[in-house]
Amino acid sequence: MMGLPLTYVVILAMTTMGGFIATLSFVYLVASAIIGYAALRALAAWDPRIFDVILTSLRRTPLPAAWLRGKANATPAPISAAVVGSPSQRAAAGSALK
Repeated sequence: MMGLPLTYVVILAMTTMGGFIATLSFVYLVASAIIGYAALRALAAWDPRIFDVILTSLRRTPLPAAWLRGKANATPAPISAAVVGSPSQRAAAGSALK
């Protein structure tokens, strides 16, 4: 199909049609189809089965047990000043708590 392996055609169709549905832009449809085809054609010339290898390894590799217990990241992330707000907002929040 179009000189591409079937997996590549499916990825190109999903990307192009999904983007078109999201943007409703025919310019995006044509541009993404042309650029995506050229990129996937070059990738297929380099390794025609790269997506099959990636998908198979993702299917066959077991998830770490910590992910299944919900303990993927036991250390909480620090709260940055951008999340908390400006210094005046932090001062107002601190005085309201006292």
